[in-house]
Amino acid sequence: MKKNRCSFCGRDEDQVPILLNGMAGFICSDCVEQASKVLSEITPSPKKKNTIKDFTKLLQSKDLNKITVSELCEKADINRATFYRYYIDIFDLLEKMEQELIDHLKEMLPDYQDYSMKDVIEEYLKVLLENKKLVKIIFSNRKSIVFLNDFFVFVYENCKEKWFLNVD
Repeated sequence: MKKNRCSFCGRDEDQVPILLNGMAGFICSDCVEQASKVLSEITPSPKKKNTIKDFTKLLQSKDLNKITVSELCEKADINRATFYRYYIDIFDLLEKMEQELIDHLKEMLPDYQDYSMKDVIEEYLKVLLENKKLVKIIFSNRKSIVFLNDFFVFVYENCKEKWFLNVD
């Protein structure tokens, strides 16, 4: 008799605690658990979103060095364990926010490789304006030069070939 297997890991029904039957195959409880972990890492929870929103508000009125994890947790109505599940400290939170913005800008790049340098920069500036609170915070931080350098090096490295081919 043929045994049913998990369509993801390939283990048969005797090797897993639970094997669920779907429309197009099977998935074991171990793979469901693993997928759940991956999704929780890439899908921000409402608490994580509130933490970022409240952190941005605090940064508009206070210097980064003066904000404590306890203060942020109180304002965001989360416990410290929730904060530390996502971040090492306040500086790590800011770095991750910066990285998310850069990642968003990088995701746009493939769509603009056929455009002029001026067009690409205009599109990126629109994104920066849409995120102006975060950009203001980044530029008020002494690391803003690093942020700008990383961003423009990335754009240049990925577009230089097309741009130099189109020079008249």
